[in-house]
Amino acid sequence: MRIRELLTAVVICLTAAGCTSTSVGEPSAADHPPSSRTTEPSATEPPADGLPADGAPRVANPLDTTAYQRDPCQALNSEQTRELALEDQGTVEEGDVGLICEWRSLRGEPAGVDISSLDRNPYGLTGAYRAQKTGVLKLFEELPEVEGHPAVAYGRNDQRDAGVCAVLVGMTDQLTFEFAVRLSAANVGSVDPCEMAVQVAGMAVRNMKGDQ
Repeated sequence: MRIRELLTAVVICLTAAGCTSTSVGEPSAADHPPSSRTTEPSATEPPADGLPADGAPRVANPLDTTAYQRDPCQALNSEQTRELALEDQGTVEEGDVGLICEWRSLRGEPAGVDISSLDRNPYGLTGAYRAQKTGVLKLFEELPEVEGHPAVAYGRNDQRDAGVCAVLVGMTDQLTFEFAVRLSAANVGSVDPCEMAVQVAGMAVRNMKGDQ
């Protein structure tokens, strides 16, 4: 099963306040991440101009990620994909909340990395904090900042023991990118998939900052 199929339900909860609970290829990396179905925000959600809310941190130094929203495969360069033992070229797919780039393991395993632009979720990290408050998320951990940007590990189910983790990084108060990892079988149990997702996020954010 691909990462996006494992995590799809999570992104729904970021855009719907009423949601209720219901190197990657080598010894160091992940599969293919979440997508999401479109759900209209409810009237109880905070207005986008009132963000952050629900305890979410403010993004002190917003990034212009327009180019990466149009093509999230630009987020990693070829040197980084080699380091992560991923295919050099990722594949872009349309998700309901934004574009997704998927990189598969060079070893052909069900492992890899997905980077998703959640630009049709106008609530940024507030969506995840709201989902946590409603009890939807089984995994929700605030993380150290990624290159100066607030981040959380989250999931409707906690699948870290299976080598799967998704990390959200706030690029602005209204926009997050998601970095999802599925570890190779050799790494499950010995590598923390959330730490790997943070590593991938750090690479991508450094690249984005280099373009500012």
